[in-house]
Amino acid sequence: MDRFLRMCLNWKVLVGMAVVGLGIWALAPDLLVRAVPLLILAVCPLSMVVMMRGMQAKDEARPHQEPGFSTRGGADRIAELKEQLVSIKDQQDAAVREIERLQRRAVGQEGIDAQAEEREQPAR
Repeated sequence: MDRFLRMCLNWKVLVGMAVVGLGIWALAPDLLVRAVPLLILAVCPLSMVVMMRGMQAKDEARPHQEPGFSTRGGADRIAELKEQLVSIKDQQDAAVREIERLQRRAVGQEGIDAQAEEREQPAR
């Protein structure tokens, strides 16, 4: 529970809410009773907004890199991609050969099964 409260409640927001509460108390004490529940209700969402802005500021401070972007030279990345493409083509060729081999085996097995059936049936 303590960890949850630390994640939800930003100290800057709590200080701000306390200042607003004190201001309401100083300027219009009769409104304080109605304002306190609203202030309590607004603490968590406002804390989230403050935290999101802080995280956004950190992200903007970092240099932007596209996914898959490397600090290596472009020629290195091109060579790496070409190697991957050759490897994928080799895998595809191997898969095609395996499919053809299995299809030939299946056709051969069907022929053997047909011959066995002919032998088992009596001549008419």
